[in-house]
Amino acid sequence: MLTGLANVSFAIVDGCNPPEEMNESFDFVIIYDVLHDVPYPSKLLEGIYRVLKKGGRFLMGDIDTTGVLAKDKQKGNKV
Repeated sequence: MLTGLANVSFAIVDGCNPPEEMNESFDFVIIYDVLHDVPYPSKLLEGIYRVLKKGGRFLMGDIDTTGVLAKDKQKGNKV
């Protein structure tokens, strides 16, 4: 256990196509600074929904960018 906590696990998987054995297996899913880079964001969100247990929680943070570096610099975003 990397964290020393018995009730915490980490998984790195293709969130758009998580393995079926992960269905309804997570209490909490976190993604940060990811959704804007995914070609099919709705497919990722569907995959997350599928792996969450009933009543599970999903936390997402993303940045406010346009995807065009020059525009983001004009907006004043740190890049």
